[in-house]
Amino acid sequence: MSASDPLHWPIVSEYLEHAADGRLVFPVCADCGESHFPPRVACPHCLSADVDLRESAGTGIVYSYTVVHVDYHPTWGERTPYCNALVELDDGPIVFGNVVDCDPDQVSVGAPVTVDFTDVVGTTLPVFVLG
Repeated sequence: MSASDPLHWPIVSEYLEHAADGRLVFPVCADCGESHFPPRVACPHCLSADVDLRESAGTGIVYSYTVVHVDYHPTWGERTPYCNALVELDDGPIVFGNVVDCDPDQVSVGAPVTVDFTDVVGTTLPVFVLG
């Protein structure tokens, strides 16, 4: 992988380190004050490179979702059906993650969720649970 690979960007590495510690963070631009997701090297609102990570309380609502029934990748195949969701954080941007530990038919737009974390192929990622 090259330095142009997003997984080698310091802000992405820092995001993943926080997730491994059980903390959900999101980028906020120090210049314009806008939050965004996913982490990237420049603010998508004003293109400033002065972007910091802010810790989230980890609560929000389901903004949109889809239930995946087909095994497209061996990493997720054993988990079908599963729910991919966009979650509007109470204190930040819209982020994406899986809604877990429930029947996917229980998920609905506007449902309250709380962050949790899971290991996926050696990387800790945020997921969300209803409630």
